Amino acid sequence: MVMSGCSKKTDETTGTTETTGAGSEASVTEGTVTEITEDTTAQTETESAASEIELTETSKKEPEPIVFDPHLHSAALDVACKEGYWESFDNMVDAIMAGEDTFKCTSKEAYDWCASDVVINYFMPAACGFVFGDGYEDGVGKLRYEKPKEEFLAREKTFEEESMKILNACVKSDYTDFEKALSLYVYIAENFTYAYEDEHEVQDQSPDGFGVYRCMMKKHGICFELSGVYTFLLRQCGIDSLKISGDGDVFHEWSYVYLYGKPYHVDVTWGRAENDPSGEVPLRFFMETDMMRIEDGFVFNTFVWNPLSWWVKDIDKNQYVVEENTYDALHQGKFIALDTEKKVVRFREGDEEKEWKYE
Repeated sequence: MVMSGCSKKTDETTGTTETTGAGSEASVTEGTVTEITEDTTAQTETESAASEIELTETSKKEPEPIVFDPHLHSAALDVACKEGYWESFDNMVDAIMAGEDTFKCTSKEAYDWCASDVVINYFMPAACGFVFGDGYEDGVGKLRYEKPKEEFLAREKTFEEESMKILNACVKSDYTDFEKALSLYVYIAENFTYAYEDEHEVQDQSPDGFGVYRCMMKKHGICFELSGVYTFLLRQCGIDSLKISGDGDVFHEWSYVYLYGKPYHVDVTWGRAENDPSGEVPLRFFMETDMMRIEDGFVFNTFVWNPLSWWVKDIDKNQYVVEENTYDALHQGKFIALDTEKKVVRFREGDEEKEWKYE
């Protein structure tokens, strides 16, 4: 299996991340953009001081840390899942996490789905290349471990710990979905680098040499790995997402994210801070519409939603159109900070600093 990716050099720039505070779950509607002036800065400082006093007086309790959940489901895949599929999947996950060889399965069809390489690799990246389906008989699915179980279980534990280390470094459990998605986008854009050595063909195709596991552990990868990490971590935050690929000026992969019931495109590969000499993060590639992806050089009819397309061969692409431009005000900006207390995103647009108020 030959893996390749693509990168994009841009002239866009952004600011350093400074995610603070905590928010409550709420829908995001079109926000208000405000230019930051001396008056607004003074007002902000006064409000900040007042907020600090209020925070001290009320002794606000820190939210609980995000905890790893191995039973990741995806509502976006329900169209491909029949009754008993997710039940069998959960049984398989429990068996793999315990290093067991068999699991209860509702049917042969459910086994073929949940024990496929696609599902195991997508939902359990640490199992990629280590654990495989090994047959079905009388309501029991079988598993095969290519390497010693102790080695796999240690690998899985390390992957879980690193996943939670990343999430809890940039996301709080009581953030809204918008705040989680943006914070994670900025974190990956600032801390992960592109594997130019693997751009045309992955050099090391061992389980440790490519894929979401490699990218998560080394903070280094090509587009299918970087988008895979973002998609995986979003689901750990409770945000449903798929991977999506498209062709045009270049073949590329990114994330298809559901936010408050609406789909958007998010491209952490092209949003990387290392793309720009200033080291800033462009918001251009956060919550894009189809039209923006077309402007980026992709052809809509070439879009493929993964892993959904593995099971639904004749996808009606019209059901996956992205038209909402809720975040259009951010797209010319370079990220400066997210203030979750005031519900404000600060960004730089040209020489001006601006604020976008969300709800």
